[in-house]
Amino acid sequence: MRPGKRLDAAVLAGGSGEQVIVGLQHIRTMWRWRLSTGELLGTDASAEPSWWADTRYGSPVAGVELAEASLVVTAAGDHNLRAWDPLTGVQVGAEWQGHQQRITAVASVMLADGTPLVLSGDLDGEVRRWDARTGRDHGPPVRWWDGVPAELATVRLPDGPTAVCVASTDGTVHRFDSASGQPLGPAIDLDRNQDRTWYPPTRLACLPTAEGAIMLTTVDNRTVDVRDLSDGQVLSRVDTGHAMAAMAAALLDDGTPIILAADHGGYLRCFHTITGTRVGAAMIPFARPLYGVLPVPDPTWSPCRFRMTCGVCWLWEMSSRVVVALVVWGR
Repeated sequence: MRPGKRLDAAVLAGGSGEQVIVGLQHIRTMWRWRLSTGELLGTDASAEPSWWADTRYGSPVAGVELAEASLVVTAAGDHNLRAWDPLTGVQVGAEWQGHQQRITAVASVMLADGTPLVLSGDLDGEVRRWDARTGRDHGPPVRWWDGVPAELATVRLPDGPTAVCVASTDGTVHRFDSASGQPLGPAIDLDRNQDRTWYPPTRLACLPTAEGAIMLTTVDNRTVDVRDLSDGQVLSRVDTGHAMAAMAAALLDDGTPIILAADHGGYLRCFHTITGTRVGAAMIPFARPLYGVLPVPDPTWSPCRFRMTCGVCWLWEMSSRVVVALVVWGR
């Protein structure tokens, strides 16, 4: 089976057990592949109601780990969240209700005490925190900004708490403690190279470091600022050389933090976050437009330079030890 149109979003679920790639496509279709073999587990074209994916905002899907199972949580067009079993595609429990407007971004995080949280932002400007075990609110909604939360990213800090970063449409990034909802410093005003309009949106990613954490934000569609998450100061500015369709971040086996930049020309480029130098081959052609890139840590499958799954997903070997792979989806 081969999807006729590109995926709107994809996520990896089952980090503590059977790993599954879940892709959302064309309003109501959910594709599921087994990461270890590339086997298509199923395609569910009758999921109701439809999810809402918009290139102006973040991902409408997140994977979350529970003690006994894994879930995939999607944002639906009815302003609710729904949880799914990634292996079977069956909805788990009732919808998570609370948003009054469309959901703009979804992310997940594990608190220091083991509580799995799902975070979701909406057009009202709120970010809600949900206990993934119950689908209920984990404290009141968070809002420390004036715009709409267009992107969400999370990262565990060395001293224990997990930070949530919110890229707002007002041109700022905000950080707060995922457990308490309290801010972790003042707003960071982004130095964008264009008017603060909807497109191109600010893309956001976070990575842990030995000293703390770094945050990656797009300046324009080809430039990325690498910032110290604690104070928002710019550590480096990386020019990828081409217009990016998608950006992600990952750690190599030696701890090197890299930027993954995909473009509409079908190329994937990797850059060191501090020096800005290319990592690995300068260009990796896929012969079709790329719309997303998903880092996959510690894969259990046998190394393969390129593996094609139903014409949509590829796994790419980053190093001889294969500690970081990539799932890329295109048209």
